[in-house]
Amino acid sequence: MDASEIKRKIVRLRILIIGRANAGKTTILKRVCKTNENPEIFDGAGKKIDIAVLTASRERGEHDIENEMVFHDNPGFIFHDSRGFEAGGESEYDKVNAFIKALPVIVLFTKFDCLYDVEFARLMENGASRKDTKNLAPKRAEDTFANGHQLKFLYHSKDIRRPPKCHVCLPDMDNDNADCGPLIERTAETLDNEVLQQLLISTQQTNLEICMKYAVERTLVASAETISYQEALRRLGVWFPHIMVVRLLILVRDRAMLIEAIATVRRV
Repeated sequence: MDASEIKRKIVRLRILIIGRANAGKTTILKRVCKTNENPEIFDGAGKKIDIAVLTASRERGEHDIENEMVFHDNPGFIFHDSRGFEAGGESEYDKVNAFIKALPVIVLFTKFDCLYDVEFARLMENGASRKDTKNLAPKRAEDTFANGHQLKFLYHSKDIRRPPKCHVCLPDMDNDNADCGPLIERTAETLDNEVLQQLLISTQQTNLEICMKYAVERTLVASAETISYQEALRRLGVWFPHIMVVRLLILVRDRAMLIEAIATVRRV
């Protein structure tokens, strides 16, 4: 069964996001969906509830993991928000554990740009110019973090029974134009089934660049068989959201570009 058949049965993907209050969880979801609008929230029965449940609070139990968050600009995702674990509680842990059982887990390090400031200060202390420091700080922060104790604990600690599939560092998420492309790509890489990858990528209604990248790489570059232009277009279309609309756009506007890309790949 290919992705288009499964997608008719599984219309939307569910994602659970776990983190402390004010860790930037909702901001990340907005960047993934490329929107500044707040999500609509529904309870387990499908009844719309007040957006105030997302407001940061010190009260325990404000977020119900069963609630569904949906962004109008990208309705292919259903997001679930767990309560911050700083609140404690065995039942809370049991709910989250049941939700993520046997599912791939990805750890996000938010507000990563804070480490840029640390490395900036170190470079300035060592006599680097302000211009060089500004250019070098991000790379130095990445290198320092890659060799730091956080990742060693995350992947090698005996206390973690199910290490994550991968991690992603997200800087500048407070910027409306922040790029969440790496997060989507790393998420796709953790899936060991191409049909699931197609489902994830084709849900990206606001990131056609990633759809195009995977469509060309997985359909054309990775395939050794000779196929017709029509079959190539059909296979490419599987990776795109709103497939009927995209097919129309391909035929009317982008057909020449795609055919040129196919020809280039075949020459290579």
